[in-house]
Amino acid sequence: IKIVLEEALENALNGGSTGAYPYAAGLRYDVDAREEMGNRISGLEINIRLAEASWDAIDAEMSYTVVTTDFLARGQDGYFEFGQVDEALVVNTFTEYSQPFIDYTTIQEGTLVNPPLDEFSTQSFVPAEADEEVVDETSSAGKSPISLFCITTTLLAAFAI
Repeated sequence: IKIVLEEALENALNGGSTGAYPYAAGLRYDVDAREEMGNRISGLEINIRLAEASWDAIDAEMSYTVVTTDFLARGQDGYFEFGQVDEALVVNTFTEYSQPFIDYTTIQEGTLVNPPLDEFSTQSFVPAEADEEVVDETSSAGKSPISLFCITTTLLAAFAI
């Protein structure tokens, strides 16, 4: 998972699509764009159930199920590692990319709101040209989340990685 995030970040920072920036539900991490590729993502944690407030470090020996678009699952937009996953592990649900978002908003009562700051995927971000980390003292745990409200809108391919 860290390799996928590093590759996508590399693509987003170096002239690839801005859509490549890795946002995720159930993952959170810190980004330091001053570092070399492979060392930019740190503090990587996963919350498998999201409904519970339990964040744990990624276990390199464990398998995780990842849900993404079929476009990214094929290794596009800088997500090269996804393209290396054995086809036997890939399940295409053939769900129209916007349908899960429509379904989610349909069942919600009231107004959609931003998730808590500690659930944002990017917990802090240091730009490549920064001298030091920019921290927003008003945010959760003194970290500056760099994210917009983002709901996973596509469930086209799921696989274990």
